Amino acid sequence: MSVERGAVLADHADRGALAALAAARGWTRTAAEPAGFAEPEREVWDAGGGTRVVYAESPVRGTRFVCVTGPDAGSAEEAFAAVAAVLPTVPVEEILAGLLAEPAPAPRELIRGLDRLATAARANGERRPEDPRYRRVVERLAAHPERQVRRALLFAVEELSAVRPELADPILARRDEETELAELVRTFAETVRARS
Repeated sequence: MSVERGAVLADHADRGALAALAAARGWTRTAAEPAGFAEPEREVWDAGGGTRVVYAESPVRGTRFVCVTGPDAGSAEEAFAAVAAVLPTVPVEEILAGLLAEPAPAPRELIRGLDRLATAARANGERRPEDPRYRRVVERLAAHPERQVRRALLFAVEELSAVRPELADPILARRDEETELAELVRTFAETVRARS
C-alpha cells in the first residue's frame, strides 16, 4: 500500500528550486505534461525506491501543489521533507483559519481558500483525523450571500467529500433553501449519493 504526503505551495514558491533539488538528488524526471483545458500541468520525478514526486498546477485558479507517493510512510515523509525544505507550503491550518476569519474575507479570497483546501485534500489522498473546522467552514459558506462563494463551496466539497463524506451533509440540509444554484445542488446530491 502506498502512502501519500502533499501540500499546497505558497505563491512565492519557486518551481525551479524543485527541479534543482531533483537534479541534486539524482531523481529522474519521468513526465512533463502541459496543462489541458481541465487538467493540471504536471511534472513527475522518480525519487527511487518506489517513491514519486509530483508537481502540479491547476489550470483554473492556478493553485500549485506537490504530492509525494512512497511505498511506506518513512520514504514518503523523507522525500516530502526534502521538497518542503526548498518550496514553501501553505499549511491546512492556515487555510482553515483564513476561511473562518472574522470578519469574513472578501469573496475572492474565500473562493481561493476553498480551492486550496480541496487541493490539499487531493494532494494528501487519504482521510485525515476528524476536524470540526471543516464542517464549520461548510456551514458558514453554505449560507454566504455571494452566489459564487456557494458555487465554489459545492465544487470544493465534492472533492473533499471523497475523504470527508460528512461534509456533504450541511449542503444537502440546505437543498431547499438554495434556489440560485438549485440545478448544481441537485447534481451535487446525485454525485454524493453515487459515491456512498
